[in-house]
Amino acid sequence: MYKKDGIFVDSQLRTSNPRIYAAGDCVYGSPQLETASASMGSIAANNIYGDEIKEYVRERYPLAVLTDPAYVFCGKRTEDRVETAISNVSKSRIVGRTEGKISIYLDRDERVKGMEVIAYHAEEFSGEISFITNEGTKLQDIIDMPHV
Repeated sequence: MYKKDGIFVDSQLRTSNPRIYAAGDCVYGSPQLETASASMGSIAANNIYGDEIKEYVRERYPLAVLTDPAYVFCGKRTEDRVETAISNVSKSRIVGRTEGKISIYLDRDERVKGMEVIAYHAEEFSGEISFITNEGTKLQDIIDMPHV
């Protein structure tokens, strides 16, 4: 099914014709970012040719806007959050780019539900952000991690 704003797909990225898949900017509700399109394309290709069917859940994949400073988000925003200036990360001080912030969105048990980073080359954090938000990491775990 198609609407002016894009093609409707199910969680496996199938259209109303189960033999046709859609991914990326043409999908209704897609954030129209390269990172989302790449994730969707990979899952659609896997579902067409692979043995194991995968589902696309937008919150599991990081979204990045490659501006300067860059913006990366993964997960869900919640009412409870903690924020810190990117200048608290030693690398930002070393390279002399201290503009930006990190926001961590938490559930009641202080498990990370989402993360947002605005910083010089924030896209370099996208893998870690995705892992942290998808593995039920607690805030204290992040505090105890070594940060370079």
